[in-house]
Order: sequence, then C-alpha cells, then structure tokens
Amino acid sequence: EEFGVEDYIFALRMIEKRIGRSQLDDDDLEQASSLVNMIAEGISSTAGHVLVPDEERRLSIAETLAVDDVPWLSAALRTNARGCLRLCHASINEQIARKVGVKSLRELLLTSNDESTQKIPCPPESSLPLDCDDITLGINDLLSVGDSIAAQSISIIIDNRTHAASSILNPSLRVAQGPSLIIYYETANRKALQTEDIRRLLFTEKPGNSLVSAFSITNLLIILTSDQ
Repeated sequence: EEFGVEDYIFALRMIEKRIGRSQLDDDDLEQASSLVNMIAEGISSTAGHVLVPDEERRLSIAETLAVDDVPWLSAALRTNARGCLRLCHASINEQIARKVGVKSLRELLLTSNDESTQKIPCPPESSLPLDCDDITLGINDLLSVGDSIAAQSISIIIDNRTHAASSILNPSLRVAQGPSLIIYYETANRKALQTEDIRRLLFTEKPGNSLVSAFSITNLLIILTSDQ
C-alpha cells in the first residue's frame, strides 16, 4: 500500500499533537520538512491547512505564514513588525512553500495597502505604433517638457549595463533589468515637480502635456518596452 498526500498531512498533525506549540528538535524538523516536500510533490494545486515549520521551528498552518522571497526587505520588517511577521522555515524552499499554501511576502507587501498600488488605463498595444510612428513627435514632447521645467540641458544616455535581478518587486520585471535609454533633465534648482507645478504645466497647451501628466502619479517615470 502506498502513502498519499492525506497520509503525510496526517503525519504532520501527529507531530503537532505530540509536541504542541513546542519547538521542533532537529529530527522532528527534518521529518516535518520532508513531509511538506512530499505533500508538494503529490498535489496538483495549492493544498489547504498543511502544517509547515516556521522560522521559530514551530508547526503552523501554511496560510498563516509567508515565504521570504524579499530578503532585502524582511530584515527591516522583522524589526518593525513587532511579531506580526511570521515566515516559514528556511528548510522549505520557495516553490514548495507556495505550493502547500504559504503566501509570498513580496505579494503581501504589494497588496496589504490599497494605496500601495493603483490601476490606470493603458492604450491597447495596437494603437501604440500609430501614436509613436513619428520619432520627431517624441523628441518634440521631450523638448517641450524641458522647456516647461526650465531645463538647462537634456541628456540622452544609453545604459548598456544589465543590472542584478534579485531586489525587484516582481519576478516579471527581470526582463527590464537590461540596457535602457535614459532621458535626464538638468535644471537650475533641481527640485522635484510639485502638484501645483504639474497642474500649471497641464493648463498650458503644449505638445508634452501627455508626458508631463505621468508625473502626477510618479516622480520617476519608467517606460517598459520589452526587448524593443
């Protein structure tokens, strides 16, 4: 007779029943980690209510834990979260953890506050070639923006570097870590555009108004163009 996922889940519950909320010793931790791995291998979708070792070596329900997929942020969060941050044990890798129901710390940080992200309408891909067909229109917009903010000079920089793809908000942004074109405006006061500045610029009919409007939601405009 072969063992299945339910048997492995039951075995984890038996360990919990035996030790309660006490810390797992080395043998129990190794056994629990192995059981979690076998559960992940035997299921086709995310499992529910699987017991997983946390970083304090205690068994906890998977959905109450997060996997540390943003280690460059979690250290600071541990200091400020005051016990609210509960991570799964390092012996459980990210792929296994996500499959048994552990949440992504990265996604939790992005969705924990409604103000942290904002959906804005974007034009369909089919319309972009029509809007950007003439490169002189784009240059005219850039010059207009420079004129609006009294720029002393405009630098167009080609950055041929490929940057590290670890400390990023989303894995899909790895493709954006390669070479890029940078437009830099040199101004006399070097102050960021304030809300009133942007409002004033938008009421002036100029070619670069659409470009300026983007700065009402961000102070650093990044345009992703895939490999184009």
